Amino acid sequence: MNDRFCFFHSAVTAADRGRARRAGGVARSWGAAVLPSDTQDLPLHNTDDVCALLAESINQVRRGQIDPRVANAMGYLASILLGALQQGPLEERLQRLEETLGLGKGHVESNTTKQN
Repeated sequence: MNDRFCFFHSAVTAADRGRARRAGGVARSWGAAVLPSDTQDLPLHNTDDVCALLAESINQVRRGQIDPRVANAMGYLASILLGALQQGPLEERLQRLEETLGLGKGHVESNTTKQN
């Protein structure tokens, strides 16, 4: 019988579709998508380092060298790292500014005590 519907829409292939879907789910869940254990660590001390990692990862995904799930996780972690890298210098600048203006911890605590 010649079915006018494709594999994905035919009632005749419904059972085959279900088996294929389950097989795909099983294959996908067999293990975490990871880089090889001998992958070299990269320095990630500043925004330039993080940008270099992201650029390399983007190109590796484009070439099919790493799983997009690995790159997605790296992108998410890189975003958190960039926030942390920016936070450190801001805290240092704020501390220096407070010291310059005489707003150290002792001064803030004494103002809080006076208000109570």
